[in-house]
Amino acid sequence: MTPWEILGLEQTADESAVKQAYRVQLRKHHPEVDPQGFQRVRQAYEAILNGLQHPQPELVSESLPTSSESPIDPLDDLKRQFVHILQDPAKRVMPVCWQTWLEPILWQPIDQQERLSHWAMHQIIVHRWLPGEIVDVLWQGLSWQLLFNRDHSKANLAEFLDEWRKTKLIVSLDKIAALSDAEQRALLSFMMPFQHVLAHGRHDALYAFLNQPTVFRFPKSKELKLSLLKAFNACQTFPRASIRPFIHDLIELSASTLNVTQWEIVGEACVNIHDLDGVVGVAKQLIRLEAYTQAADVLYQVCLPDNPSLALCFAFLKQQWEPLPSIYWRSVEGFFPSSTQLAERRRVNWLFAQLIDQPSDEFSHHLDFMDQNGFLGLMVKTLWATQFGSWVWIEQLAQQLFATLNRCDELEALAVQLTLVWAEPIWEQFPSGSSVAKKLSTYQSDVFLMCEPLTDEEWYSLNASQWIECVNRHPLIPDSWLSRLHGQNIVSRQLCCQPHIFTPFVSKMLYYRLIFPEYRLSESYINQIFEGAFDWMITLFSQPFANGLPISSRLTFLPELPTPQANGPLGLLPDLDADHYSLAQFERFPREISFIALTEQHYDYFVKAHSKQQLFVLAEQGEILALAALAQCLQEQNFDLSVVYWNLFHVAVAQRPLFYSISRQRQHALLGVRHHLELDRDTYHIDKAEFLQSMLTRNSQNFPTLADIEATPPSEEAKFFHMPMAYLLVILHRGIDDQGYSMSPLMAFSKYYHKLPDDYQKTIDIAVGRLQRMYQKTLDKDRKHRGLCAIKFSAVKLKLACLAFAGFWFGVLPTVRMTHPEQPSLFAASVFLLLVFHWMLVRRLCKYIITGRMRIQYRWYSVLTMVGALIMKSVFLSTLNIVGHLWCAYGITKLFVAGGWEKRCVTTGRIDIRAIIGFKPPRNSLFKRGISAFLKYLPAVKLKPKAAKGSAP
Repeated sequence: MTPWEILGLEQTADESAVKQAYRVQLRKHHPEVDPQGFQRVRQAYEAILNGLQHPQPELVSESLPTSSESPIDPLDDLKRQFVHILQDPAKRVMPVCWQTWLEPILWQPIDQQERLSHWAMHQIIVHRWLPGEIVDVLWQGLSWQLLFNRDHSKANLAEFLDEWRKTKLIVSLDKIAALSDAEQRALLSFMMPFQHVLAHGRHDALYAFLNQPTVFRFPKSKELKLSLLKAFNACQTFPRASIRPFIHDLIELSASTLNVTQWEIVGEACVNIHDLDGVVGVAKQLIRLEAYTQAADVLYQVCLPDNPSLALCFAFLKQQWEPLPSIYWRSVEGFFPSSTQLAERRRVNWLFAQLIDQPSDEFSHHLDFMDQNGFLGLMVKTLWATQFGSWVWIEQLAQQLFATLNRCDELEALAVQLTLVWAEPIWEQFPSGSSVAKKLSTYQSDVFLMCEPLTDEEWYSLNASQWIECVNRHPLIPDSWLSRLHGQNIVSRQLCCQPHIFTPFVSKMLYYRLIFPEYRLSESYINQIFEGAFDWMITLFSQPFANGLPISSRLTFLPELPTPQANGPLGLLPDLDADHYSLAQFERFPREISFIALTEQHYDYFVKAHSKQQLFVLAEQGEILALAALAQCLQEQNFDLSVVYWNLFHVAVAQRPLFYSISRQRQHALLGVRHHLELDRDTYHIDKAEFLQSMLTRNSQNFPTLADIEATPPSEEAKFFHMPMAYLLVILHRGIDDQGYSMSPLMAFSKYYHKLPDDYQKTIDIAVGRLQRMYQKTLDKDRKHRGLCAIKFSAVKLKLACLAFAGFWFGVLPTVRMTHPEQPSLFAASVFLLLVFHWMLVRRLCKYIITGRMRIQYRWYSVLTMVGALIMKSVFLSTLNIVGHLWCAYGITKLFVAGGWEKRCVTTGRIDIRAIIGFKPPRNSLFKRGISAFLKYLPAVKLKPKAAKGSAP
């Protein structure tokens, strides 16, 4: 390819046309992009110019010559020009001067250009202080980028020059050109390496630069000042006398002179030297630029050492605009030491919880802020209320906030200004002008408790999300409002359990109001509105649902409670201690959801405070909460025992509604465990051990009858524990009825007791103890109200009747027959009397036999043996008949039956269920009781003192 074809030009003698074509080809083959193409274009250009100046057509029209010789060598002149520019302080920093020097070089042959390029490169490297802009001009003009294609050493040199040319001076070249030679070289010798180490973050080198003495004055350049401030910030060395003038010179500029990042550099320097005036000035400039996040950040930094509460207020505002991850705020937690003042500690805790996105109940309503005074108290009130407070309280706080602007310092004024920037858009969302807003404007007053139900127009004036926000800000909403919200599925129990929908206080209070829909707010103030009723109601609800200001402190800010209210739920608040309250005092108000929640809290404390072994002991002593706690502790370890304890607890609190929620919670938890363990069955068989697992129901009417349980033969695995325990639990659920219960199925407990594990033995003891308490309580009640009328029969009399019947049969009849054999009518009359006596005895004994099956068996047994003995005159059958009567008389229950008690139970007032079902007391206890009885009746013996020796008798 000929040179003319490479340049894309027809042969011509016009040098200007050749140069124009050369420029066009240079755009297509840039030396950095296509160095080989650039080399071909350059060689073609030089060959054509050489041919035009020295006509040799055969060389011009043929391919490129291998070499060309220039008759003139201008390198010496160019080198002299280079040195001249380099030594002239007014020219060496001006790119246009170097551009002029480069123009004739382009017409030189390639080899001469390379020699000049290498020479110029050497000169530049010697003068390391030259600005990067000058090196960039030479880089482009001398094609130093081609060094990247050479050997390793040349490539490293090219990399060095490339980085050098990209380092632009932070001071304009015009200002540098105006300096003298010495000043210029001194400044450039400082700035070039300084910018290099600053760009690479070499803190040790920066520290050395900033601490070395300088013999020149820095020019007035904002860029230079910002770079020095950035260096000071990076290496943590802050000579106030040096950088304070820089800071204040920059602050005096208009806000738009610097960008946000540059103002942040100035602000960081102010914080590092703790220049409050400088921080205030920077914050104002950032606010003018609407950089509210950066303004809050610099104010947070300067307040952190001396005023952590105000610092956290700024951090809170910063987090609202540009949230940082929670891990960042957790890492700085150590900068906020706990204060000795309760008010400040609560304030800091809540602000910090907001930064790490954790729900906090340090503040739950306006009464929790009673101890928050002064400017910081107003700030935290405003921040909390803007998120969670009622609209009427927000309006009051906004007025107070505007009023403080005239009497606060500059930092506080900036805090107010930033707070208003964040809060006002939220405040504008208040649905003003509607009738709903009018009703909500009475919140925090007693009038709101008597608020009318919502009309359809009011209901549809807000959407679902607005209603949720309304409830979150006004948790003590009327019952009619809550009922409608729940009916329209806007507020539900499931929604209350989701985090970040409601505050902890609102979530818990709504949840309890929804699971106890029959509760009415008016019950808490006994339907009598009084002055301060709203604040008293808030205090009542916040006691179990929030951990804000202690109740003793909160009550000091409340008005005096009227005398009639002292007999209602509110009357318990002055004496209420969250750690030592008595559950008995709550049972007068079983529908009060606050007291129900406190009962659940007491149960949680109870579970955490006791081990399993302690719970066994407490349950045996009659503590009902220990039953529920054991149901919880054993639910994974032994599900069957857990079901037993839940039933014992449910029976124990059946007439105590205050514990109803605990029973229901434990039931749902056990149902979940049963499902998790895959123990659910479509049908539970009575004779199987699995039947005990079906007794997780509060509807005892679904249980089988005791007769069915007693008549069903248990399986091998169920006869030791499960079958008799199910029988006992059914008795406890059903309670004592007039017919009474047979204790014979429970005798399996005493029979197999020592074969069972320890937990099963303790469970049997506790369950039998609950049965003992049920019967004993009923007996005590009957003795108190019925007295001796509670006696239904005497076991001793029944036994004597049986013995009398035996005496009549074996004594009277033979005597009559032997003494009056000639009077058969007298014997017949005696037999008739015997039959009547037998009928009366059987009737009497059957009355106290509990199960129908046993009654039928006894009747048939007694009749058949009686008839057989009379017909066959069999002494053996007579004996069997009498033994049957005595067996029934001795086996009749000593408990409640046929509407009454056995005489000895009433007279002694004591029942021993364990003895009835076959448990024998230990021998040592029998021995001890015998010794006690002996000592009780042992007559007192007066011992005479011994006479001294020699004394008279």
